[in-house]
Amino acid sequence: MKLIYLLISSSKRSFLLAVISGTISGASLPMIIKLIGDAIEYKMPDQNLFILQFICLWLCFGIFNQISVYTSIKLTNNAMFELRMRLVDRVLKSSFQKIEHDILKVISVFTHDIVTITMTINRMPALLTALATVLGCFVYLIILSWKLSILIGLLIFAIYLTMKIILPKAKIYADKTRGVWDQLFHYFEGLLYGLKELMLNRELRQSYSGDFLPNLFTKQNNYSLKQSMLFALSTRSVELILFLGIAAILVGINQTAFVEFAFFGKFLMVILFILSPLATLSNFINDFKKTEVAITKIENIEDTLASSIFLDGEIRELEKSNDELPLIELVDIKHKYYNIEEDESFELGPINMSIKKNEVVFLVGGNGSGKTTLAKILVGLYLPESGTVRYNGQTLTTDLYDSYRSKISANFTDQYLFQTLSHISDEVLNEHGTKYLEKLELTKKLKIVDKKFSTTSLSQGQKKRLSLFASLLEDKEIYLFDEWAANQDPHFKNIFYHYLLPDLKLRGKTILVISHDESYFGHGDRIVVLEDGHVKEKMPVKEKAKS
Repeated sequence: MKLIYLLISSSKRSFLLAVISGTISGASLPMIIKLIGDAIEYKMPDQNLFILQFICLWLCFGIFNQISVYTSIKLTNNAMFELRMRLVDRVLKSSFQKIEHDILKVISVFTHDIVTITMTINRMPALLTALATVLGCFVYLIILSWKLSILIGLLIFAIYLTMKIILPKAKIYADKTRGVWDQLFHYFEGLLYGLKELMLNRELRQSYSGDFLPNLFTKQNNYSLKQSMLFALSTRSVELILFLGIAAILVGINQTAFVEFAFFGKFLMVILFILSPLATLSNFINDFKKTEVAITKIENIEDTLASSIFLDGEIRELEKSNDELPLIELVDIKHKYYNIEEDESFELGPINMSIKKNEVVFLVGGNGSGKTTLAKILVGLYLPESGTVRYNGQTLTTDLYDSYRSKISANFTDQYLFQTLSHISDEVLNEHGTKYLEKLELTKKLKIVDKKFSTTSLSQGQKKRLSLFASLLEDKEIYLFDEWAANQDPHFKNIFYHYLLPDLKLRGKTILVISHDESYFGHGDRIVVLEDGHVKEKMPVKEKAKS
């Protein structure tokens, strides 16, 4: 009953109002049926009373149905809002490493599971009306004939047993279908973001479209077919068992005459009226099983994220800078990471290094040497497995990391370009915005309107320059640039190394640059060389230039 708990936890009052109004609306229907049946049987002895009673019941059904629909939709929106915000909060407070590892699962939850839950909850008004209608009609049937009601009750119990056997098997295939979806999402990402590579590489494209995706599609289709057939069978079992039971009752009446056929006709009219609400309940049970799978997936992700949350509870602020101490200091830092290119695990460290305030440091090393991992430790995205990170002599603990990160602007190779500049102060935007936009030659490509870029539909090179522009405006104490100039043409490389880095240094910033551009190392104060996860050299740029 995870779905019911989700709704109640969102708003007990709204849930109760939706249930009560839906129940009243649904109960009005069997009362209308009884009213019409009595009017036919007794030839409407009092027309005015019939009209009054009918209008009251008719209005009761319509008004309370709308109240139920409104309350249910409001409840759904609130529940989904709280669920989404809870997940967003968990993501933003979790370890970056954990999110980086499970990113596709998290995206799948946002795009698939929450949608599944929303679609199911949106059917709640119809469910409540159907449930109340079935219960009301069954009470009316008992009033008409308790003997026939017992027989109908046995039929409904037989339907319940049938669904109890079928639905768990259907849930198994629902779980398998959902598991394949996680794999498909990974390949869909490759299809969209790796489209140019697929277009240019026939063998990869054929392998992608001929092996990977068809196999997963086939597997998902097979699971989905079995799941849908079992769900359809559970739905149809309502009519099949009910019709079979009615036929059996007719035979019994014919043989024993325990009730008159004319009386059973009136009884049968109510039973047939129940069919549609029963089908609604059956369909909801099918959707309910899918929703239970979706909620379980969300709970698993929440549990996974909860185990890695560290930006929770008290957040302390770092002390002000002390120019006499190193700005950043790494002491005996060790950290394991996975090298995708070499398909091996490496250990970074032990590393001991310090960075002074207003220093320009180049981080240099081959692929897989640990540059980016070290950079992520330096900017606080990765927490080292052992060792100490200090800022101005103050040891970083989990309650200080948020304050530490707020002093850093990092521009990684896979930087995401946000369209908004709402986090930039008006003072910094006015002082440096036009200057940097002109220097990066972006004034003809876009404008800044209400602290938003007028467009981000740019070439890759222009997007990188725009991302750099946004970083420069953040006015942080520490800047990290991860291979920013790697794919820029010589003109913009010169602008980056000859103008932007010196400009930041004049502004008192501390700068870390991951780079392979040896001809520009003269703009740094120091070079830190990494090899196989260890610092092999620390040498002044001038000494390197002489060698």
